[in-house]
Formats: sequence, C-alpha cells, structure tokens
Amino acid sequence: MLIVAIFLSFANHSHTVIAQDSGEGRVTYKTTTFTEYIWHLSSRANGKQICEVVVSHEGFPTDLEMMSSCETSLIPATPTPTASPYPSPTPTGTYTPQPTKTPALTPAPTEVIIQNFYDESYWVFIDSKEITQTNKIQLPEMILEIEAPPAQVLETFVTLRAYDPAPEYDITSIQGVLEGKPFKCDGDACNVYFDHDAQITYWATSSFGDESQPYTATLRISRNQADYNISVTNRSIVYHYTDAAALVWKGVAQGTEPQWTYLPQSPSQLNTSKTLHYLAAKLIVSGIVNAQDCPGNGLFDNWAPNGCGIEKALPALTSWQNRFDNVIWNASKQHGVPAKLIKAIIEQESQFWPEKTGSDFVDEYGFGQLNEFGADVALRWDKSLHDQVCSSTLFDCPEYYANLPSYSQAMLRGRLLQLVNANCPTCEYGIDLIKAEESIDILAQTIYANARQAGYILEKYQAQTGYEDLWRFTLVSYHAGYQCLEDAVTRTISQGQPLYWKNVSSHLTCEGAEAYVDKIWEKLDTFGEFYPPVVTVDVTAQFPTEMPALPTPTYQPDILDGTIHIFMFLDRNGNYQIDEDERISESPILVEFPQGETYPGKIMNGETSINFEKKKVGSRVTIAAPELYQSFTETIPDTGSILVIFCIEQPRLPAKLP
Repeated sequence: MLIVAIFLSFANHSHTVIAQDSGEGRVTYKTTTFTEYIWHLSSRANGKQICEVVVSHEGFPTDLEMMSSCETSLIPATPTPTASPYPSPTPTGTYTPQPTKTPALTPAPTEVIIQNFYDESYWVFIDSKEITQTNKIQLPEMILEIEAPPAQVLETFVTLRAYDPAPEYDITSIQGVLEGKPFKCDGDACNVYFDHDAQITYWATSSFGDESQPYTATLRISRNQADYNISVTNRSIVYHYTDAAALVWKGVAQGTEPQWTYLPQSPSQLNTSKTLHYLAAKLIVSGIVNAQDCPGNGLFDNWAPNGCGIEKALPALTSWQNRFDNVIWNASKQHGVPAKLIKAIIEQESQFWPEKTGSDFVDEYGFGQLNEFGADVALRWDKSLHDQVCSSTLFDCPEYYANLPSYSQAMLRGRLLQLVNANCPTCEYGIDLIKAEESIDILAQTIYANARQAGYILEKYQAQTGYEDLWRFTLVSYHAGYQCLEDAVTRTISQGQPLYWKNVSSHLTCEGAEAYVDKIWEKLDTFGEFYPPVVTVDVTAQFPTEMPALPTPTYQPDILDGTIHIFMFLDRNGNYQIDEDERISESPILVEFPQGETYPGKIMNGETSINFEKKKVGSRVTIAAPELYQSFTETIPDTGSILVIFCIEQPRLPAKLP
C-alpha cells in the first residue's frame, strides 16, 4: 500500500468552483494541482550524478527532456556568437522572437547521443512535489443565432439555436416573446412559427445557472405563389471578427482575405456530414456505435470499418464531427484564426478523435496532434499562451519563452502537451471530452503562432506573397517545421521565382508537406449547407396565460438534501470490479462545496456515505481522497444522489529496475 500511495500521489487533479452569483459575470475559479518529478541521471561506471531532470508527468523523462536538461553534460560547451533574440519592435508594437535550433529539438545528432549515453547511465527517482494554482477563468458568452429557411417554404418559421462554448456546460432552454406571445423550448434548437411580420425577442439559459442577454430581430414574410420567403432583419446581435494573422502579416501579405477566412455568423455554418473511416472505427471500438450484427463487428482485421460498420456509424459520424463546432467557432472569434481552417486541421490530424498517438521519436496529442516541436513554436510565438502555461508551471516566469533556460523550456513544453492530452483510461470512451474541448483554444493559438513564424521568414528575406499562400506556408510550418519552410523559401528566391505556393511547394524537401497542405485546402472547399435537426415549438403552447419576464442575471436552481455514495478499492487483478479482497478501509474522505463548507468522512470496508443539506441543483461538489491525491468534481443532480468510485490501479513497474 505504501508503494501504491507513493505512485498515486503523482496523479494530477483539479476541481472547479462556480462563481456565477458573485456579480462577476460568467466566471469560475479553477484550482489545478500538478506534480513535478525530480530525476537524476547517474553514471553506471561510478554511480555519480550526471545531471538533474525535472518533469511534470509520470514515468521516466523523455529523450527530449533529458537532452534539454543535460545538454551541457552531454555536449561540450563551445562559444557561439548570438544576436539579441528580440530585434526592434514590429509595426504592431510586439517583439518578434527569432526561431532557434536548440539541441533539444534537433533529431539527427540527438538520436546518436541518446543511444550512446543510455548505455552508460541510468535513471534514479529522487523526489516529487505538488504545485497548486487557482486561476480565475472568464467563461465565453453563450452564442445565439436566428436563421430563416434557406429556400422557399410552405410554412413560415425561423430557427433559433444556442450554444454554450464553455466546457462542462450545455444550453438548457431557449425562451422568448413573439408579438406579445411567450414561448419556450427545452434544448438548444427549435423552430418558431408565425403568420405575419413580427418582432421577436429571444434568449437562452445554461446549465451553468445563468441566462444570456436578450436579443431582438424583425421577421419578414414575402409570398411567391404558394410558397413563402422568410427574411430576418434588424438583428440586435452581429458577431465581429478580427483576423489576427492579417494584422501580423502587414507588409508581407498581398491581396485580400478569401471568403473561407471569414467568421461564420453561427457555429451551425461549420457543420459537415462526411464519411470519415478512422472516426467510424473509433466510434465502433469505443461502443458509441453498435455494429455487433455486422460481419467482424463492423471492422476488418486491420481495424478499418467495413461497409456494414460504416452504415451503422453514419448518424453518429455526423453528430460527432459537429459536436465541437461551437467551441471551434468561439476559439476562432477569440484568437482571430479562421474557424474553417481550425476544423479542417482537426479533421486532417485526428478526424475529431483526440487521442494520443506516437512514433519512435515523438508523441502527438489531442485534436491537432500537437508534439514537442509544435509546443515550442506555440510558446515561442504566442506570448499570451506562454504566460498562461508558465504561470501554472514555474514560480519565476520571464517575459519571453526564449529567455528561459533549456530545462525550463522543456518543462513548459511538457505542461502544454499535458493540457492538450485528452487520453483518460477511466473516462467514458477513453478520452476526457471536457479537456479535449478546452484544448481547441490552444490549437487556435498554435496555428496563430505558426502564422507569425511564417510571416517572420518572409520579413527576414524582405519578401511578399499572397494572403492565401501565406496560410499555406503557415500549414507547412505547422506540419513540417520552420526549417522545412525556410529552406523552400530560400531555394525559390535563389532561383528568382516569385514566392507563390506553386513555386515554393516544388522546392519542399520535407516528406508529405505539400500533400498535407493540399488536403487541408480540399477540406476548406467542402463546407456546405448542412443543418442539424431541430424541434418545433408552438408559440402559444408553453405559456398559455403568463408572460415570462426578461432574463434575470442568474438562475436560481432548486434546493435539496442528498447523499454522496463513495466506494474505494485496490484493483489488483485489473478487472475494474470491486472484489471483496480489494476493499480499502481507514482512508479519509473530504467533501467540499464551493462556499468552503466541508464534510469529512472515512472509507470502511470499501465504502462510505456522506449526507448534505440545502444545496442547489446544478452546483458543484468536490470529493477528495487526500492521502491518494485524487479528487472528483461532480454536479448535484435533481435526484440529490451522487456516486463516486475511487479505483486504485496497480502501478506499472519496469520489468527490470536500473
């Protein structure tokens, strides 16, 4: 049990405290605890320490982390003339960090050094320490849209949709008033019918416990023989968008922004309906799609979906590839990166299934398959992302990532990858969907960082190109890296050719870069008029006599008493079931509510129950096992009953200790 407790103390955990009643708007306070692990690389010859490596994940340090921390021990120091990493400010007033080629990110010599060095050294685990950060998080506002039918119709109606881009929260209803008649529909979409020109007021409620501000529009009807044309005018809400890349590309980009770069007026305009084979296989394997009556359970021997499996998966395929559109749309609006480009990259990299993959040299994480090289670019070129990650990792954060020592840069890269790693063996489907949604913001920032890096290369050579081709160069940077793009640009310039994509792509020597860009461009052309289904609402049916008041700042849920049932067991045999000889006793439990109210308890024979009184439905509660450094954050349901299971898995130990 002591060994188990030590290994379990390394787990990361977090809980969120809701603050919608504080008068600060849509704000939460999120407390995150992560662990730093200290390793020593020691010599097999004499047992002496060679260097120290500090990482923020379980398991041995990676090769790149070892090289970052131990480079001075492995590679003899030689004087290298260096220029200031920050030249004069750009016209926008921001500094331009120059890309560096550190030993930690240079694959060829690194592989040789690592192989030789591991033969003469071994790892020793020294210590770990927890770091806890509480951050104030401003949640994005709810998104509302009102749409007229795209073609002539026999009946007159408009479609209302609402989205809550904040992870963990959903739209609970859409309400409003149409020509003095109140209406309400549960869920996030509905059709509202009317029979003459009218004024509509509408708003949404969220499971966060608040309501959006009310919006208004005028509905117009025009008749064409037996059909009707519907139009929506005088909207009180119009979403504005600033192209962040266009701002940093001044002086190097020519032409105007193409249509695909504009922010759609609603997330539904990002909807697609594609047959994605990799996603279909994942939906079948995870159990989301039941293909048991298909040959091979819907899969070939190589795990690709067969025709029957694809047919079974079609409804879920459409639903899954669009379930993140509201988050993508909000990330686009927030960071100034085209929403369609974000979605196209996600489709190309992961087909909307954000699991960790890997190769012999590097692991890739999340929707955008971010790896350590991509993390370096993101932190180097997006200062806001660097500040966000550094403040939760290091106590002393310099103004720029490039000013950090190599081992601190490695820690930040590891932390960033941790933020986008949605793998979760204990979660439904094996992925943490909330963490996956949160990582879309980081993907948008990473794309922006590569846009800045691509622009820097053109500035460096005092060159210009078309705006759309600069986005293609950005994708080369994202997929294949700085050196690949710069080499192609210099070859193009040396041959006296204009920096058009046709010319630059012919000089790309990095494998797959040209094909990658072309595939993304094909996807940008495939966004069509696909609309998810909605429910129909009779305006007079929901509130026959009483007019609803306009939205109030907060929504007051019901108050109830309830019980939290807690189980804890040590899963020795790995069957994820509570066997009698696996039940744990004498382990303390602490239940904490947002206002600081706590309820202590103790596990006896594998279980305990803790009662609470007068709590709001929809509010949060954290159930923690302090000795194990594990916790769960749950939402109080309207039943008042919560079930939590602490499954302690046996640690995976190496077959042979060093």
